[in-house]
Amino acid sequence: MANIPAELRSLPLEHIVGSPLVAAIKAQALAAKTTVDFIKEVGLKPDDSWTAVDDQSGYEARYVEFKFDRLVEERDTSTDPPTTVQKIVPSKLTVPMLSIVPIPYLRINDMTIDFEYQIRDVETSESTSETKISTSAKMNGWFYKVQLKGSFTYRTANKRETDRRSTLKITVNAVQDEIPEGLARVLDILSDAMKVVPISEGTVVTTPTGGSGET
Repeated sequence: MANIPAELRSLPLEHIVGSPLVAAIKAQALAAKTTVDFIKEVGLKPDDSWTAVDDQSGYEARYVEFKFDRLVEERDTSTDPPTTVQKIVPSKLTVPMLSIVPIPYLRINDMTIDFEYQIRDVETSESTSETKISTSAKMNGWFYKVQLKGSFTYRTANKRETDRRSTLKITVNAVQDEIPEGLARVLDILSDAMKVVPISEGTVVTTPTGGSGET
């Protein structure tokens, strides 16, 4: 067992613990790049009319257009008394793509590194011995002739087992973080540009009523 401390001291703990941290930093950078690529591919499109500065490409916001029928009440003051009519007006709404889709902006919230290294050193020894002795006697006249026969067996065995096991567990918790202040302001500007635009004059659906509201 005396070699266990030396083996533990020889472990490259700075690499075992540091490698997951480096991997987390690279993952965070990759997540940021993924956010940039998502914004460029989903929310923006190249603008060829934009004058490039320092070899940078120009982009314009990508919009999606919704068309729908809107019920509108109009007051006609040209009549005496003034009348109110309801009209169905075909309209459209132009919405920036970035304002209606969730933007992936992940951040590593916490990270746990569990490292376990086990050394089990087991030494066993085994020895067996076996003795066999046999005798035989034979008479020849006045004399006995005794003959001894024997055998002796000794066996020994030493066995040593060393079991080394290591376990590295990494737990990473990522959350959807708040978007940066700059991107939030851009989205606010794009959202302010949204407005409903009539496509045609519309169609009257009710009979004009007087100012008192009676039919």
